[in-house]
Formats: sequence, C-alpha cells, structure tokens
Amino acid sequence: ESAKRPGSKGQKLALNQAGKVYVVKPGETLWHISRKTGVPMRKLKKSNLAVLGGRGIQAGDQLVIK
Repeated sequence: ESAKRPGSKGQKLALNQAGKVYVVKPGETLWHISRKTGVPMRKLKKSNLAVLGGRGIQAGDQLVIK
C-alpha cells in the first residue's frame, strides 16, 4: 500500500521496513501528527532525526511512524 499525495482526503500510511510512513500535509505540525497517529511527539522526533535534521517538518516530508 502506498501513501497518497499530501493534502488528499483519506490519507493512508504506507508500510516500509522501519514501520509506517506518514506524508506531512501543508499546515501540519508534529503535535497534529502525534494526535492523529497516537505516537508521542518525542518518539516521532527520535524516529525521524534524519528527516528533521534540526529543522521543522515541511509538507511532503515522509515521517516514519513506529
């Protein structure tokens, strides 16, 4: 199963070897994604250090959800 484009309705999480992938939509924050997925913000940050790289999330980023 693959992730739908950011901003599309009914966004799905894609599976990969590390877990599920969540594609960030415009205007979303880690707090929003944490609430949607049930994954604590601290865990989201830890699982996505390479993606975040010291910056905030941006639309289109693909976050690993564990």
